[in-house]
Amino acid sequence: MTKVLIVDDEEITLSIIEAMLVPGGYDVITSKDGREVKNLLDVEQPDILIIDIFMPDVDGIENIKAVREIHPTLPILAISSNSDFLRMAEIFGANASLHKPIFGSNLLEKIHTLVNH
Repeated sequence: MTKVLIVDDEEITLSIIEAMLVPGGYDVITSKDGREVKNLLDVEQPDILIIDIFMPDVDGIENIKAVREIHPTLPILAISSNSDFLRMAEIFGANASLHKPIFGSNLLEKIHTLVNH
C-alpha cells in the first residue's frame, strides 16, 4: 500500500485529497503544520509527499529544500493556486506540481507516475 503524506494548512484541502486517495487503497497521513514535515517523514516513512506552497511558519518551498537534503529520492508533489510558485517549487526540488483546485484523476495520475518512476 502506498503511503502518502499530505501537508496543507487548509483542513478542507486535506479532507478533499484524503477522500480522493483512501478509496484507491492509499494510506494517508495528513498535517496542517509545515513545521512537522521532517518529523513525520522520519516517523511515517511515506512513499510520497504532497505539500502546499503557502503555509504559515514553514512554507512549502522551505520544506521542499529541507526534504531534498535529507530524503533526496522521495517523490514530492507541490500544490498551490499560484502557477509561478509551482514552477519555483520544481526548481527547488519538487518532482511535479498540481494547480489548485485539484481533480481526482490528475492527482491519481501524478501520484502513480511519481511513485512508480
